[in-house]
Amino acid sequence: MSFGAVMRSYDEVITFHSRWVIGASGAHTKAAGVAGSGFRSVARNVAGKYTVTLSDPPVGPIVDVKLTHWPADAAAPKNLRPTVSSYDPSAKTLKYEAWSVGTTPALAELASGDQVSIEVVFQKTR
Repeated sequence: MSFGAVMRSYDEVITFHSRWVIGASGAHTKAAGVAGSGFRSVARNVAGKYTVTLSDPPVGPIVDVKLTHWPADAAAPKNLRPTVSSYDPSAKTLKYEAWSVGTTPALAELASGDQVSIEVVFQKTR
C-alpha cells in the first residue's frame, strides 16, 4: 500500500497554544489541564481590549494568530480579532479585541465563565 510522496515543509514554525477562563472584570486565568507554557498572562486594558504577554517567544515573526471564544450556554458569541501589527517582540506582547456579533458591531466584554483559546504561530527563525 502506497501513500504517495513524502510531504515536505520548508517553513519551520513554532506554535503556542493556551486556553483561558474569563473571570470577573475580564480577568484571564489559565484553564486547568491546559498549561499554555508559552504564555505568561492576559490582561484587560479597557472594555473588549486585551494584551497577551508571552513567556519566551521565538526570534522569528508571527505568521498566524487564532482566537476562539467559548461562550457559556445560550450566550451570544464574540468575534475575537488579533491586532498582529501590535506585536512587540521586546515587550513580548500581542493585543486582541472582542467584538459583539450583530448589525452594529462594538467592542464587548467577555463574560465571567466564558473561555478563550489562543494559538500563536511563529516562524522558527528570522
